[in-house]
Amino acid sequence: MNNRRNNQFRHRENFYSPYSRQKNNESIRNQNRRNFIQFNESNALVYIHPSSNYNNPCPEVGQPIEIGILPSEKRVLEMQQNEDKKLDFEKTRGIKFLALPENCDNLCFDLKLGLERFVPHIPHQNGIDPLLKWIISNQEKISQNDKLKPLSFDFVCWRGLLTTMSVSPYEKFKDWMFSVILYKGTYYMCEIETDSQKEERIHPDEKTKSFTYWGHKFETYITSDFPGENAYGIDEVPDPDSNFSTIVSNSIGSHKLMYGAEIDCCFTNDHKELADYCEIKSSRGDSLSDLNFDRNQKFLKWWIQSYLVGIKLIKVGLRNDDGIIKKIIDCKVDDLLAPKRWWKENICLNLMAEILNSIKIFCTEENCVYIASRDANSNSIRISKPRRDSEEFSKNYFLRNWFKEKI
Repeated sequence: MNNRRNNQFRHRENFYSPYSRQKNNESIRNQNRRNFIQFNESNALVYIHPSSNYNNPCPEVGQPIEIGILPSEKRVLEMQQNEDKKLDFEKTRGIKFLALPENCDNLCFDLKLGLERFVPHIPHQNGIDPLLKWIISNQEKISQNDKLKPLSFDFVCWRGLLTTMSVSPYEKFKDWMFSVILYKGTYYMCEIETDSQKEERIHPDEKTKSFTYWGHKFETYITSDFPGENAYGIDEVPDPDSNFSTIVSNSIGSHKLMYGAEIDCCFTNDHKELADYCEIKSSRGDSLSDLNFDRNQKFLKWWIQSYLVGIKLIKVGLRNDDGIIKKIIDCKVDDLLAPKRWWKENICLNLMAEILNSIKIFCTEENCVYIASRDANSNSIRISKPRRDSEEFSKNYFLRNWFKEKI
């Protein structure tokens, strides 16, 4: 039975719905009785551990569908001032394209170049405002004839938030927090920077600073603004705020989701579907066999980030300890599901479904702030409801009036 289940996970076409809906729903109902506890109208817990509670058949996950593309506002402004490229930019909708060297072996891409001029990205500085603006501009695509629930989705957020909550059983030492607002039948979720995350961003250690930059710098060596163009090159200092995002609709269990996801590039000249996108990653090693899919936790994140947006291919730059890319190889996303891996994707997806289900049960008051948080080393996620007259409420209320007036 275990071998048959593993084989189902190995094939993406079977992975989205490997089990019957009846069995999945019964599994979720049983989980909820074990893992969610509501103390009162202001406090509830979702237990992460024991993670064996989530080691059940995967919930039914839909095929992700791209419903829009969101170019970075910074690049839009830049291209509006460039008459030579403005029309081409509008045609490609702000997508970046893969621009590999003719020979991907025997390379010498120095990832350290430009580090002293790099301006790190400030996470969450715009919240979900870009998603809200996209919703207003595209209501005809996603609206339904229901005044009480004008949008056809249960949840709206960024992919990163879904990734964070999903990998919690395997990231014991990291804390996180996000705000939830139920408005006209849809839950909007926005990440909040914790004190430890802020401290790490402002005062990163040299290793973290270097590894973060190296990942961004590698993208400049193999991506371009338009298909057929040369890559940005060695003189380009990466700007994380210039990336584009895809807007995706999907479902997990009975929950309908819309989420945005930052994308590295498209590897075809004529983008038509999510599978045309690829991730760009760098990792230490000399060959694909050096990537320790069985034991290294980072490959769990590689997998779930790609899985949530239907990406099937990762371009991996193999580097040495000095930050020099020697070779670029292909890594299929399904290859990350190594037979002896220590993490289990069904645990991650079941936890995600459980958290979303718990939010629906607990967060029932319209236009009210709820806070979901997980402390480092904690075995549970706390969901709380601050008072409307509290500083915590006003500080974490993120829906804009311009959005509420038009939705």
